[in-house]
This record gives sequence, C-alpha cells and structure tokens, in this order.
Amino acid sequence: MHETKQNKTMVAKQKERLLQFMQEGYTVNRINAIRELGIMELSARICELEKDGHEFTKDWIQQTNRFGENYKLRTYKR
Repeated sequence: MHETKQNKTMVAKQKERLLQFMQEGYTVNRINAIRELGIMELSARICELEKDGHEFTKDWIQQTNRFGENYKLRTYKR
C-alpha cells in the first residue's frame, strides 16, 4: 500500500495523542483507543512507538461482554 503524506500526518497525530493520553496516567486498550483517541490500529501505533524507543508495560485483563462471554483484552501503560 502506498502511504501518502496525509496518512503519515494522521499516524503522527495518533502517536502524539496516544503518548499524551498515557502520560496523563491512563491505561489504553483497543476499545478506549477507538472510543477516546480515534485510533483503529492500536497495536500498530504501539509497535511504531516501540521502534521509536518508547517502552510500555503490557498486561492482559479479563472482561465480560454483554452476552456473558469472557475475553482477554491487552492493555498498555507507560
């Protein structure tokens, strides 16, 4: 896929929002990344930030969906 200048700018803004969110003490997961930060590809942003030298604590939390089914959710914090 050809990455445009607009896409690069969008990714840079997402990474900036993500770092700011985490610097404020919040833990991020794929659900709140979409809802609160507008980031659809959280794992990609985390990977890019790690390549940039940032370190994160990763954990799993167990959640229950509205149908009563359990699932694990990856969380990240600084």
